[in-house]
Amino acid sequence: VVGITGLILTKLDGSARGGCV
Repeated sequence: VVGITGLILTKLDGSARGGCV
């Protein structure tokens, strides 16, 4: 299970990659 920090990093990383989740 991904923690809150993981979700934030995934969201930021996704935004940096053009919105990919």
